[in-house]
Amino acid sequence: VTDITDEKFYARYTEIGEKNGPTMANNVRRILSSILNYGIAARRLFDRNPVQYIASTKSAYPNKRRDNYIKPAQ
Repeated sequence: VTDITDEKFYARYTEIGEKNGPTMANNVRRILSSILNYGIAARRLFDRNPVQYIASTKSAYPNKRRDNYIKPAQ
């Protein structure tokens, strides 16, 4: 885990996005960021979260919100 760098994560993030879709890549980013934040806070494993590189460069895949609604008949 301590070998994760900004560049390594960005490469993997884009690979996941191309192979499995942007939603999956964003989910992986969100979960890994949470895990690393815990490691920073509780165990002082890192100086900073390498996953934050995606947010700081604004290179995350856009989230596509659903616009489905429950119809009254449902």
